[in-house]
Amino acid sequence: MNIIICTRDLYFGGVGTYVINFIKELEKRKNVDKIFLITPEKSDIFTEKVEFEIISLKGKFFVTREPIFALSCKKKIDNLLTKSNIDLIITMFPFLINKKFKVPLISIFHTFHISYVKLSIDDWKIKISRFFHNFYSYFDYKTIQNSDKVVFVSVNTLNEAKRQYPKFKNKMIYVPATVDNLKFYPLDNRKKQEIRKRFKLGKKKYILFVGRL
Repeated sequence: MNIIICTRDLYFGGVGTYVINFIKELEKRKNVDKIFLITPEKSDIFTEKVEFEIISLKGKFFVTREPIFALSCKKKIDNLLTKSNIDLIITMFPFLINKKFKVPLISIFHTFHISYVKLSIDDWKIKISRFFHNFYSYFDYKTIQNSDKVVFVSVNTLNEAKRQYPKFKNKMIYVPATVDNLKFYPLDNRKKQEIRKRFKLGKKKYILFVGRL
């Protein structure tokens, strides 16, 4: 199986972490022969199964980076479809597609542009960004419209999508992000007591949160 993966973020924030782990899991599958990764930068953390297709971006902020990637990604995919035998396309980022591809397209959404438009934060940067998020929400719409399946890693984003684009709700599904169970796993009572003693936690109840924010 040959797969195209399209992502603007490979090292940035939660999406970047998600993408890296997603690709590493695909690499382990014996039925995956090649992954064509459309992204702004190369990396040496993957195996020889991954072949990079680079899109150069402009600026540091989404205002300029977003449209360049959204317009360029479609061209990269069309080129790969003519050169290689592709079985599946997965996009982690909305781009401009006017009709369905001849192979299945799965789009994975972490958030929506329209969600940023609805933010009620009184800050001039946020106010300016709302205009661009509202304009770029067209990329979200076109990607959802022409995807065979739309995956959401957040229930809130899924519900927002169903309200915003109700005619496409039948192809929307929720698949939560996972964690590495070699790092995060339940402890037995003996291990818990050892940790309490080591960090002098006493008998109080504690909650550990691990996240980017």
